[in-house]
Amino acid sequence: MTIDEDSFDELLAARYANDEIGVEMIYDEGRAFSVKIGTEVLVIDHHDYLLKVRILEGEYEKQALWVPKELVSKEFDN
Repeated sequence: MTIDEDSFDELLAARYANDEIGVEMIYDEGRAFSVKIGTEVLVIDHHDYLLKVRILEGEYEKQALWVPKELVSKEFDN
């Protein structure tokens, strides 16, 4: 999960290139977060293949983050 779409694209590119340092930097800069599987979220926006969700519980409660649609377990209707 990332704070914006640009950070998501950068994270994806770093992972695709096997750039572990680049991935680590994105997390260290606070632009990406690992959220536990099953964390309750509220979908608040969507764009192409990403959903913007509000985290409703846990360590990142109240944060708004972008996540790929396929990682959200309930079906999302546009």
